[in-house]
Parts: sequence; structure tokens; C-alpha cells
Amino acid sequence: MTPITIVDLEGNRKFTHQYSATHQNMLIGGEQSQLIIRYEMSPIHVVYSFEVQSLFKFIVNLCAVIGGLFTVVSIIESLLSNIAGERKQPS
Repeated sequence: MTPITIVDLEGNRKFTHQYSATHQNMLIGGEQSQLIIRYEMSPIHVVYSFEVQSLFKFIVNLCAVIGGLFTVVSIIESLLSNIAGERKQPS
């Protein structure tokens, strides 16, 4: 069971809990059948908050994502061209 706090744009707070089963066993033997469910309690408190983001911050984040994408693509392209270049034998 994880306690969760949800804060909306107006600052209203809602408190709830999230339950999850982390391990399940089903033992079947003889005349008796058993279903054993084990779960662990986690001491983490999760807070979800919704915020309005300025247009400038959104554009900066978008540029960062696009720049990171170009960086990763260029690194992969460089690695592939080096691998392909090593396989070619000069004649």
C-alpha cells in the first residue's frame, strides 16, 4: 500500500492509496487446493502535482529533446560508419 497525494492546479489535495500484489503462488496438491498471495508494504509516499508551464520553458525543453535526438543519431551514425569502414579491405 503506497500513500498518494494528488495536487491539482487549484491547489486542492486528494489523499488515496495504491495497492499492488508483488508475488502470487498457487499451490495445488492432493485433495486440498491453496491460493497464497504474498505482498509487501512499501514506505514510499508519492505526490502527483499538476503545474502550468510557461511557453518559454516548454520551447527550451522541446529544443533540448530535439538536440539530444540529433546527438544520439549522430553518435549511432558515426559508430556504424566506423564499423562499416573497418570491414572494407583496401585493394
